[in-house]
Amino acid sequence: MDARHDGPGSRSFQCANELAARGGAEWIWLPEQGVYYTFWQRNVTFDWIFREDARSFARKLDLLAEYPGLHGISVWVLGSEDPAIWPLLAER
Repeated sequence: MDARHDGPGSRSFQCANELAARGGAEWIWLPEQGVYYTFWQRNVTFDWIFREDARSFARKLDLLAEYPGLHGISVWVLGSEDPAIWPLLAER
């Protein structure tokens, strides 16, 4: 694991998974928010990650169908996402 994984900030999908595995954490689905999160203890503090993946991305796309007045969704950053989101976009 390199220094890009340490400290606060946004992380790639792969990095988030590596950090959670290193911390021995399991991903937990928040149904109301439509997102996964995890946490683990490091020394006397806890590290937290909220992760976007294909399931959470699909939930956002479903909101577009549910609320026809919405004209789109916002994505924090592209290029470090779960590769499984691209087939979802191709379907819609």
